[in-house]
Amino acid sequence: MKVRLMERRAAKRKNIHTLDIEHVINNHTLKKICSKAKIVDTSTEGFLIVIEREDLMMGDLKDGLTLEALKDMSLSLYVPFMDLELDGTVGLTRHIGKGTFEVLVNFSDDTPKYWRECLMDLLPELDEI
Repeated sequence: MKVRLMERRAAKRKNIHTLDIEHVINNHTLKKICSKAKIVDTSTEGFLIVIEREDLMMGDLKDGLTLEALKDMSLSLYVPFMDLELDGTVGLTRHIGKGTFEVLVNFSDDTPKYWRECLMDLLPELDEI
């Protein structure tokens, strides 16, 4: 049985409805990492996104078996459902099979704890959408 990356974390979590992401961007180079992804799990410390290989925009990432090159990269992503932009740093990546990757993104250090807790309250639960 595979253990998802976020299941190892101790921070407060919420079972959320999967949220579509657009425009995952490297904050330093402003290059697109992928055209779309999904947030599948979240906590007050960060969130877990799933990226499909065909959605990757950078050729060197598309051709590899891992997304290890993203480790410690500062990312920005847009959640259209909430008209919200999130920033964070990639902590861990993992290929879970068939061209699907999990990427654990930790909130930026300057993101206030109260804001992260408010976000948790606003995210839609599994049966809300």
